[in-house]
Amino acid sequence: MNKNGETIDLSSVKKVKFSMIVWFSVIFTLSITVISALIIRQTNKVLKNKVSDLGYELNSQTCANLNSYIAQVEGAAEYLKEATKNLDIEIQAKGYSNVEREGEIKELTDFFANFSIIKKYSDLAVIFENGYYAGILKPRTSQVIDTKKLYDNVEKQLQETRNGKLWITGHLQDYSKIIFAKRISSDAIFVCSLDTAKFNDYISRKTSKNLVTYIVDKNNTIIYSTDSLKIGTKVPLPTSLSSVNFDRDNMYTVNTCSNGWYLITSSNLHELLKERKNLITFVIVLACLATGFIIIFSIVFSLRLTQPIERLVASLHNQATKDRITKLLNAETFEKEADTYISESGYENMAVFYMDIDRFGSLVDILGHTECDNIIFEVADSLRRTFPKHAVIGRLGHDRFAVCTPISQNPDEKDSVLSFSEKLQQELFTKFQSEIDITMSIGVSLYPAHGKTFNLLFDMSERAMNTVKKTTRNDWHIFDPSKDINSWS
Repeated sequence: MNKNGETIDLSSVKKVKFSMIVWFSVIFTLSITVISALIIRQTNKVLKNKVSDLGYELNSQTCANLNSYIAQVEGAAEYLKEATKNLDIEIQAKGYSNVEREGEIKELTDFFANFSIIKKYSDLAVIFENGYYAGILKPRTSQVIDTKKLYDNVEKQLQETRNGKLWITGHLQDYSKIIFAKRISSDAIFVCSLDTAKFNDYISRKTSKNLVTYIVDKNNTIIYSTDSLKIGTKVPLPTSLSSVNFDRDNMYTVNTCSNGWYLITSSNLHELLKERKNLITFVIVLACLATGFIIIFSIVFSLRLTQPIERLVASLHNQATKDRITKLLNAETFEKEADTYISESGYENMAVFYMDIDRFGSLVDILGHTECDNIIFEVADSLRRTFPKHAVIGRLGHDRFAVCTPISQNPDEKDSVLSFSEKLQQELFTKFQSEIDITMSIGVSLYPAHGKTFNLLFDMSERAMNTVKKTTRNDWHIFDPSKDINSWS
């Protein structure tokens, strides 16, 4: 409908509303997708760095604790060596016998062992060449191998070292003990024996399902592991030490201890991937919920934004296309829609009805305009009841109406011209019988018998209606060229 050169189209507003919903949803969904992807990507990076840093930090701290223990053990041995050396000088000066010498060394060793801070972790003893020992040597150690054999074994290995000290691993075959040995005199060796089961205590490492800690000696043999099945097995060391390393299944950090051991902390990548998967799932679920919320928001926002416009356009559209009283199509709109209906509907037979209320001018003089407007409204309602929903119905002005509808050629059918005309007359009679006599003169033209264009059919139906007006009124008449060609007034 044109008004001041602009088109008032309700469907275009609905298209705009739909486009707003789609575009809002697409833009926000893409934004959420991009943000989620960036979060996941950044999370992977942060998670990897955090685990790497944490693993390296834990390993470094554990290595520091282990080095502290190593330093305490070796320091204790050095202290006893110096103390025994000074004691030997004094003993020689006083001329003590070997038995008295051993007693003096035993007293010194026992005193030191009882006050040493490492005694709660380890055996701490000085073993003499004859098997006699002083200090603290737990029963389990002496039961597995007697002190004379322990001295001979350690003495043999010490002869192969240049610095007179060594760390012995796997000595008891099951790697349940780790022994440090140092010669403190020609016939005495300091021995510190450690239970590997107590490693967690002195390295302050808590057990964890995802973290495995193990110590590797100079022969690449695992001498301690939180996974006991690995103890005694050999492990290849990475080329890059004191850093974070990766293989197919694990991420691990390696630190070198002061005595040449390697402390390794391994973290299973599959466990980390599970945590990553859970995190990604959480982000995806959150993104889906956010997307759903955005779609709902887009719909509500678009509806709220377009509803006033839609109502305004609908109101303007109705004003431009509908009759104010009857809400039927006005004359201009009826002409356009009926013309389109005839040319595009594809019905084989159609009819154009042109109707005029009889003596309506007299009714206006008698009843007044307000009451006659009510009559017009009721007549329009009768037309809606009479003709099918797909028919095009319009008010052409004042008391004139027109209908374009498909019909049947069989007069006995309910959708024939006869049926429609009689039904309309009955509707009007029933509606107004108790008030006032309202009748209509009806002219009809047929498609395609009388023409194939709306303008031609409309002209013929009007001529047929005028013939009824000039004769009987309250009747219907199909256009007849012999009677109606000159009926135009």
